[in-house]
Amino acid sequence: MRACGVLAVLAVPLTLLPRAGTPGATAAYLTSVAVSGLFLVTAVRALPGGRRGPWWWLVPPLGLAAVGECWLRTSSPWPPDAWPTPADAFFLAAYVPLVVAVGRLDRQRGARPASGGVLDSLVVSAAGLALFVVFMIIPVLTAPDTSTAARIAGTLYPLADATLLYLILRHLLTTGTRTPSMTWLVTGLVCVLLGDTEQNVEADQLGNVSYPAWVNILWLCSYVCYGLAAYQAARDEPAPAPAGPGGTRFGRLGLLTLSAGLPTVLAVGLGGQLDRGTRVQLGICSVVVLALLLARVGDLLRELRTTSAELAVLARTDPLTRLANRRTWDLELARHRSRLLEGDVLLVALLDLDHFKAYNDMYGHQAGDDLLREAADAWRAGTGADGVLARWGGEEFAALVVTRDEASGRECLEALRRNVPRGQTCSAGVARWDGTESTQDLLRRADEALYRAKASGRDRTELADQLPARSPVPSPRASPARRPGSAADRGEGADQEPEKVSAGTWRLRAAGVVAGVCVLANLSPGPSGAGRGGLYVLSITVSVAFALLAVRKVPADRRHPFVLTAWACVTWLAGTVLFGIYQYRWPDTFPTPGDALLIAGYLPLILGVWRLDQGRRNAFGGLLDVAIVTASAGVLSFVFIVLPQVSQTDLSVGARVVGSAYPLFDVLLLFLVVKVLLLPGRRSRALWWLIAAVVSTMSADVIQNVVVLNGGNAYPRPAYVLWGLFYVLLGVSALQTSRQPGGHRANETVGVTDASGLAGLTVARLLVLAFAALLPAVLMVALDVGSTRRQAFFMGIGSLVVTVMVAARIWDLLRVLDQQVAELARTARNDPLTGLANRRSWDLELARLMDVPDEPVLLVGLLDLDHFKKYNDTHGHQGGDDLLREAARAWSLGIGPQGRIARWGGEEFAVALRCATVEEGVARLDGLRALVPFGETCSVGIARWDGTEPADDLLRRADEALYRAKASGRDRSVLSGRPAGVTTV
Repeated sequence: MRACGVLAVLAVPLTLLPRAGTPGATAAYLTSVAVSGLFLVTAVRALPGGRRGPWWWLVPPLGLAAVGECWLRTSSPWPPDAWPTPADAFFLAAYVPLVVAVGRLDRQRGARPASGGVLDSLVVSAAGLALFVVFMIIPVLTAPDTSTAARIAGTLYPLADATLLYLILRHLLTTGTRTPSMTWLVTGLVCVLLGDTEQNVEADQLGNVSYPAWVNILWLCSYVCYGLAAYQAARDEPAPAPAGPGGTRFGRLGLLTLSAGLPTVLAVGLGGQLDRGTRVQLGICSVVVLALLLARVGDLLRELRTTSAELAVLARTDPLTRLANRRTWDLELARHRSRLLEGDVLLVALLDLDHFKAYNDMYGHQAGDDLLREAADAWRAGTGADGVLARWGGEEFAALVVTRDEASGRECLEALRRNVPRGQTCSAGVARWDGTESTQDLLRRADEALYRAKASGRDRTELADQLPARSPVPSPRASPARRPGSAADRGEGADQEPEKVSAGTWRLRAAGVVAGVCVLANLSPGPSGAGRGGLYVLSITVSVAFALLAVRKVPADRRHPFVLTAWACVTWLAGTVLFGIYQYRWPDTFPTPGDALLIAGYLPLILGVWRLDQGRRNAFGGLLDVAIVTASAGVLSFVFIVLPQVSQTDLSVGARVVGSAYPLFDVLLLFLVVKVLLLPGRRSRALWWLIAAVVSTMSADVIQNVVVLNGGNAYPRPAYVLWGLFYVLLGVSALQTSRQPGGHRANETVGVTDASGLAGLTVARLLVLAFAALLPAVLMVALDVGSTRRQAFFMGIGSLVVTVMVAARIWDLLRVLDQQVAELARTARNDPLTGLANRRSWDLELARLMDVPDEPVLLVGLLDLDHFKKYNDTHGHQGGDDLLREAARAWSLGIGPQGRIARWGGEEFAVALRCATVEEGVARLDGLRALVPFGETCSVGIARWDGTEPADDLLRRADEALYRAKASGRDRSVLSGRPAGVTTV
């Protein structure tokens, strides 16, 4: 087989020796194909029977190609320049088994069909298809005097090559194992793709139907690569692909961005050289590619959520019992305290397995772990749907029960205490929360009750002493009407007395009603003209007066944003009056001095909205979302409003500048509105009313621009009403702030928050982004269809800008994903009390150390704090926790960089140490005994790994050595296999 492979490789360059077009060249070419086919068949037959199936599919492409070449070079009755010939049918048929073979082999390597890498492959392939369409398919379809058969063949070849491109990219961009055989196969596909592309260019662009010599070499190399792939398959050692979210890494982002923008770049850059049909097809390709890119964002969002949820579960749970850990218990207890309904009773119990140390000493750590797991499983459902069960530490558990009846809650906890597996018992201390005490005081009382239960003989429940009666403290919990999800629960009006409305406030509200009625009067029927303009000026004058009076009531320390908006009101009122005067005296004058005032009024309004929204977290990803939506709207504004005005040659420069300034400032206002709506954070009611005012004036501007673009010159009545409502709503916003003693942040409601923790990107927002991103591309196609080439050009530019922003959003998601995964993984690896590696991380780290058996000596030590239960009983759980933390800190520093330390469970710690000799390692581990803080001692059991035993056996021997150390009097180190001697510190 190797000799056949060598012959196949040598036969390829030998085809260059005969002169092209001679019988010798044909014979050399067909001989090379035959030798490559023989090499492939021999290699496939050498594979194990169960693995041959996909590889046999590579044989038909070589056979069909050989038949086609024989027909084309030897017995073809067609003229030399005839195309297509029957040989093309064989060449096209060869693609089918080739695609089947690659697909089946790709599935064998474990690639995920629905992964983000597939979407990446589709994005790049779609961009490549756009090139094939423009430069290969369309020239064939539009060429004059081209037969139907030629058009079909000229279309099928590029489509087949696009399929090969997708298969190549799918292998390169998706996750899965990487094998040398698949690398050879992909190399062969690349050779086919390059040869076909060059041949298509020669035929379509240059009219040359002959085969260049180097193209023949590429095809022959592909056949040899198929044989090498099958030969290597029997020797493959699969290696995993680099890990990543869906196989995506930042280096790929440039390729995706380039691919996504390529169709639009072609449509915009070559627009003058392409006919309208080609531009439309490129526009459609641009829409499809951008949609795939947005689907990639959605896939990345899904993957990010899945990964975050899995790691969050690890971070919240105890690795041994799978119950809530100490960190989660603290959060759940605080949450239940803050949401407790009036009349409900919150009970907290601490449960401690009796004589657990003796059980551990007698049956070993593995049996102790099994007891903890079985107890957790037995108690898991006992606290009810609203309860919480957590592992407090060591053999202690914490339970929380919420009930309407204290007696039933105690019965529930007593049932837990009695349900201990393996015939063991436990003691419990129960405390009832009085509604005011801190979490620390509540747990301290439960801890004291637990100690009384253990001092009284164990296997019983003790109730904590009730605290002395206290004066009621005003609290949201005191409200009988409070329910989860209510206004008080969201923070609206919490801790506030019912508001007493003054007479001045009532008068101001009445003024607001009058102003609103005056504004709505603009909807009344009647002819347009001076009367209609006068009514409008009167209504906005009343509205501005109401707004100014409301701004005066805002406290001075919170008035500045509203002063800015008040300046905008006054400026716009003056501009409206001046504009009306000019329109009455000089109807055809534009722009007028009133326009200057109207444009100037935008500046204080923008500053006022910005100041009122200060404090919102401006995350980069959220700002990108805002920029995408605003850019999409800005492109529409430029193409449909600014561009037509700038293009009117009969307008003066001033008219063009002013006509462009209005939509520009509207886009800036839109940016602020979208920023408020999309960015996570809290929004005051005053801000909501101000946003409603801004939306009202922007809507009026849009209506007016639509009327002007359609040839109208009169202001529509809805525009009058919306402009007037701006002043009324602005006054309501100021009034809402003035009646809140805490300021414009006092009466806050929760905004669109980042519930998933995914950089603010929710499914709803993703749909908004998809619509905003696709809109310019879709309109580019529509404008090209309508023969409005100039507008389509600028719409294409806008589509490119939005595409780059979408790619930047993908980059931000990848950045956030990496940060979040790293943070959650770090949390999941560490013990929440000591900060050391937890049991799960220890198992992984020990397995990693045991993967290199040729390294120096590996020792494993188990450290157990002596008389820790007694210390806990004397100093309380807080004192015990302090001892664990300080011991962990001291031992982490003492073990050095060659060692690994983890909290094994309770008061036990595990240490792995690489050292040159056993004696050196034992001395290092024994030295840790001198570092125990607070005058306490510890015992150490040490075992040396023999290089072959599994981790469980190694730890079992260290555990046995630890028990011998404790049975020999404690405060000593024992090496497994040696007598237990006392070590002097």
